[in-house]
Amino acid sequence: MKVCRRWKRLCSDNALWLSVEIKCTDPNWLDKLSRIASLHPKIRCLVLFGNNNIYHAPIKCASTTEAQRLPAHWTWTDFECLQSLKLYFCQREVVDLIPQFLGHCPRVTTLACEGSLDFSLGTHLAECTPAGGRRYTELSFAHSASLDDTSVSSAMRNVTFVTCIQSLRSLNLDGVPLLTDEGTLSLLEHCPYLTTLALDGEELTDATACFVGNRFSQLRSLSISFCNNLTDAALNSFCNLKYLHTLVLKKGPKFSECSFARLFEALDPTSSGSCIRNLCLVECKELLDTGVKSLARHCPGLVHLDISWCSDLTDDCLKVLVTQCRHICSLKLVGLRSAQCTAILEAPMDHLQHLDLTQCHFVSDSKLKVYKQSKPLTTIINFWGDSVDL
Repeated sequence: MKVCRRWKRLCSDNALWLSVEIKCTDPNWLDKLSRIASLHPKIRCLVLFGNNNIYHAPIKCASTTEAQRLPAHWTWTDFECLQSLKLYFCQREVVDLIPQFLGHCPRVTTLACEGSLDFSLGTHLAECTPAGGRRYTELSFAHSASLDDTSVSSAMRNVTFVTCIQSLRSLNLDGVPLLTDEGTLSLLEHCPYLTTLALDGEELTDATACFVGNRFSQLRSLSISFCNNLTDAALNSFCNLKYLHTLVLKKGPKFSECSFARLFEALDPTSSGSCIRNLCLVECKELLDTGVKSLARHCPGLVHLDISWCSDLTDDCLKVLVTQCRHICSLKLVGLRSAQCTAILEAPMDHLQHLDLTQCHFVSDSKLKVYKQSKPLTTIINFWGDSVDL
């Protein structure tokens, strides 16, 4: 394909080749990556994509050994500037390359291996930690189904690895249902400087939640999915997180409205350094009108709010919400069966870019079409989950 000289010159500029994304589903992906790295040896971030579904049949290759064999022209010095390595839904033959990358790329401080059925914290990370050590700042093992208490315990016995994670700022363990309090706590107690944390709460109790709330007062972002076992004790401990700007608590049936009100009051920017911008309380069914009013009063800087399936909320609290929180860009109200959302459709909401009213029984398509005319650039989702068009 012919391109203009200026475009060709730009494509050859190493300063523009700092991040490379490549699909591992291509049988020749290693060869292509090698050629790219040889031409542009200052790559800092490498992202590898496998199948979109971790349960999808693996990509066929001659053998695992052959899949790991590096091309003859592969040179590790081409990756000496690499700082970030991210793998998403990759098969074992790709995941098994992690130790080689870490062994030859001492500058890597960000590692993600998400959606893998074969990732081992010990084999792929702890055991390949160089003797001189490194200081990881970001680790993400989201949806790595093989990660459990046993693998974490094994990794924690590696003193060098423990030293390497003590400077962690971000840790993502969302979608890792086999981790219980034991494994999670053994990992968290060695990461005192975390500012971003994501957990899968399916097997977690208040023991882990309270440890987080009492230990990590510097947290900026906290996300816990499946909070089925967490109670008000967890919410009360989160009142210590005075610098939060993002809070995600999904499916918390045991959280009471009173505890929500106390939490929102504690996060009021006038009494703390916090300024909640992003809040998700999906399926927290005890969040009622009083709680949302408290939220609107104490967190007026909200930008993204998701209170889907808090099904007993009414128009009374929504009116207060849109009056107090004037900077909302994204609002998700999926499954609000008791609200007509009249206040939402009548409020100016000048910054609104996305409004999701899926399964909101009392909001008709005709009303949404009229509303769409006043906000043509806003994405509006109707009862059926379809986007409203003009």
